[in-house]
Amino acid sequence: MGLIFGKTGWLEKRSVRRTRQRAIQTITKYRTMAMERYSGKDMAELRREGGWDVLALNWASPDGVWRSFTNAELEDAARFSSIVYACMRVICSAAPRAWMEIGEWDGSSFEADEKHPYLNMLRQPNPNSDWRTFLWNALSHWMLTGVSYVEKVRDPQNTKEIIGMFAWPTSWVTTVVNDKTGVPAAYEVGMGYAAKKRIVRLEDMFTMYQPDPSNPYGGIAPLHAALRDYQTDESRANLMIEVLKNTHFASVVLQQPDMWSEPQKEEIRSALYDLIGPGKRGEALFMSGEGSEVKFPEFPRDIDWPGMAGLSEARVCSCFGVPPVMIGMRVGLENSPWSNVGEAKRSFYADTMVPIWDWIASSLERGLFHSEGLSDEVEADYGHIPELQEDEDKLHERARSDWLAGGLTLDQYLEKIGEEAVGGDAGEARILPMNMVPFTPGEEIVPPPEPEQHVEEEEVEEEPITNEEGGDEVVEEEE
Repeated sequence: MGLIFGKTGWLEKRSVRRTRQRAIQTITKYRTMAMERYSGKDMAELRREGGWDVLALNWASPDGVWRSFTNAELEDAARFSSIVYACMRVICSAAPRAWMEIGEWDGSSFEADEKHPYLNMLRQPNPNSDWRTFLWNALSHWMLTGVSYVEKVRDPQNTKEIIGMFAWPTSWVTTVVNDKTGVPAAYEVGMGYAAKKRIVRLEDMFTMYQPDPSNPYGGIAPLHAALRDYQTDESRANLMIEVLKNTHFASVVLQQPDMWSEPQKEEIRSALYDLIGPGKRGEALFMSGEGSEVKFPEFPRDIDWPGMAGLSEARVCSCFGVPPVMIGMRVGLENSPWSNVGEAKRSFYADTMVPIWDWIASSLERGLFHSEGLSDEVEADYGHIPELQEDEDKLHERARSDWLAGGLTLDQYLEKIGEEAVGGDAGEARILPMNMVPFTPGEEIVPPPEPEQHVEEEEVEEEPITNEEGGDEVVEEEE
């Protein structure tokens, strides 16, 4: 430093001494405070009080690191976390693919009512939302906060008929609980915490939630289970930003035996500015004096703590039930190539979306019908979702095998492969292999007759007839 600052080096040395003295005074102060605070306490008491600060001044116990979130903060998580938003987007985009059918069970099967009056309401639950928008709102509220509140709009002329639905953000709704029973009695709805609330009757609101074991009237969200991993990933990203923002490097180091004059520096800075533009990473460092040198810290090559990013990504995706490869996460691409995306999608639809669709159907069934004293049922239709259907190649292969084995009629075979039946006697035809014998139970099985063996006779060349004299006999043909 003396070579750089010349005669002013003593100022730098004095500054270092003062800084060291202040640090020693601060450490002594906090050690004295810690000794006074924890004097006479055993280790058990220190653990109960989170006594990590006995050791290192600014240390904190892990229990003090994880913070709780309000519903509004949970709803904002989708704005600030790419992983949370990607998982939510995949689920909310897939949800409208299975249409909800309304009908009744006849004891063995579900009979859909294609003219049910509530079908139009499901297509457009309110003037501002179609089914896709409504479902996105309802599902996102549940995935982020654990509960989705749906208000029912009734016909003014007939209050028993529901003509619309609104899915309100969880942060807008406050549950009014009966002081004596602890059971919800009504709801207060308002735009945000500071907005004026309006009362909604209990029968005019239903909730969509997956139960929280610790709260019979509340729900647990995938984000609840992933909060620590979400905070870990957020802290890692903040660290990366701080490192990139606060680490500066000179783009060029210029050195000469003599001191640099200000006009020389300005001229060089101007030339560098025109070449590389503004920014501290593009500034020049001027060195002078024999033997002067400068060493820069190495740029952090990997600020991803060992596996932390991949671990956080995988855990968040696991809580939402989304394979990481479907949203392009690094941990998914490293362990599952793009060739496996098809299998991942089929697993996602079968293991994640089917339970969500069943949950949506039961929530609508409870909120729109059973709570209103009606017996209508709601079921999700999976028939037109390719990821839930049997593989076409395997289906054709099995149908062909059954047909060739005689297990299917021609019409049954054509129906299985999606072709039009021929009908009539031709459609009832079956293929019966030659090595199979039809029989009726109780009858004697008669083996099929052995096929006749046809032996071709060999042609025998006839010897010519000779007469007694040894010559060939001449046979005269009759005219």
